[in-house]
Amino acid sequence: MRSVTVRRPILVRLERSRPLAVAVALFLAGVYWLLIVLNALRPRSTPGVDALLSMFSDDLVALPGSDSEVVILQTHFWAMCLVTPVAAAALVIAMLVARSREAVARWSWWAIGTFVAPFAGVGLALLVGTLPWVLLCAPSTAIGLAVVLRFQRFHRTPTLAVAAAFLWGLVVASSVSALWNTISAGTITSVLVARVDPTDVFSPLEVRHDLNLAYGFLGPMEELSKGAGVLLVYVLARSRMAGVMSGVVLGAAAGLGFNTIETAIYMSGSPAAGDSAFQYWMRQWVGLLTTHTLWTALVGAGIAIAVDAMGLRSRLRGLALGMFAGMGCHAANNVVVPWLTTVVQGDAPGNAWWNIALVRPSLALAVNAPMVIVLAAVVAAEVRLQRTILLNALHNHGAHVHGITKGEIELLLDPPRRQVSELRTLLQHGLRSFLRLRHLNAVQYDVLLALPRTPDSPTGEVTESHEGDRVRTAHEAFTASTQTRTEETVPR
Repeated sequence: MRSVTVRRPILVRLERSRPLAVAVALFLAGVYWLLIVLNALRPRSTPGVDALLSMFSDDLVALPGSDSEVVILQTHFWAMCLVTPVAAAALVIAMLVARSREAVARWSWWAIGTFVAPFAGVGLALLVGTLPWVLLCAPSTAIGLAVVLRFQRFHRTPTLAVAAAFLWGLVVASSVSALWNTISAGTITSVLVARVDPTDVFSPLEVRHDLNLAYGFLGPMEELSKGAGVLLVYVLARSRMAGVMSGVVLGAAAGLGFNTIETAIYMSGSPAAGDSAFQYWMRQWVGLLTTHTLWTALVGAGIAIAVDAMGLRSRLRGLALGMFAGMGCHAANNVVVPWLTTVVQGDAPGNAWWNIALVRPSLALAVNAPMVIVLAAVVAAEVRLQRTILLNALHNHGAHVHGITKGEIELLLDPPRRQVSELRTLLQHGLRSFLRLRHLNAVQYDVLLALPRTPDSPTGEVTESHEGDRVRTAHEAFTASTQTRTEETVPR
């Protein structure tokens, strides 16, 4: 008899998300090489210097920078020169040579890892180099993450998915953005400085204004690198996602990770202790939830809409809406806030206590406030939608939905009661039963929120399916854990 191989669910999800992972890896590497080519074609600050040879000098970025930054840029450039043909060859083998499904998957994932490895290497180097500052930022980051997770009144995004998004922002997106921004800044600087007219006294001032404006619009590129990771995680764990709410949570987690390493980089590069304290104050407290966390949460909402929408036009509309909101708010923060600060501050010293404690925080919060309100409205609407779906399952179906009884649905509709039930299980039956109960509740939310998202959906008996098997398996695991605990406590 021919044996049938049962594939684990995680392997199935990896296989389904592989084309997207290939596209993300190609996107990250493709943008990098495009920026390198544009940088090589820019006006040279030292006439006669070969474009490739200038990769070994500060002329690469055309900006004052530390020696370590130049070394990182050089190392990453040559690493990309090495891995790009290797990864490209692996993709060619996967698409044209490999015969079996396993071989195609193996070569594809090899190409993906090869493309992403240099970026992850730079991210790890940045993390190690700023580790003391990262640890200093850890408490406030943990508080921010706890606040974000509290957005979820009913369905909870899986912890592993949240952690993956956070690590993507901390390690991968931070390095990708640092490389993109540094190379782009060098190119823009060379192009604009070449326009300076020595005979025009106002020409340097105009170029400086253009430089400040151009640098302000480099920041939104960071949303592309963060959004790529959010998209990957969302698609990989799609069966455990709950629409826009999960997109918001994943985006916020990626933004928090990115904000942590960016704060550490700015603090470690500040020449004075006062400057480091200001960076910590503005980034880890004032702007903890209203900068990168906000911007990438908006991007995550758009990604969730795009993934779950039906039809190409609806998907593109949702993605464009989220990207425009996140990137637009990021650009406004980078361009408008410094300008307003200059206008309000006037000739007063920039390090005055009232400027640091009141003016700059107020201006930063005011610029981002409209999108904070928009995101709050989106989260509130999503919570109401989830409640409507649960009420619909409670009132419009039979005695049970995929093995979930009405009593259990009533418990799911009351988060405080559910949390008390989980706490009671922890105290009476131990950690294992507590985790099994949380998993059971998560599966029940997954199944119920996958029902038609309208309060007037068709009523009737819901047939048993794979969803019922998931609920039954989780129920049996929880029951077995409580029985085992009871047997262990019975004296023999």
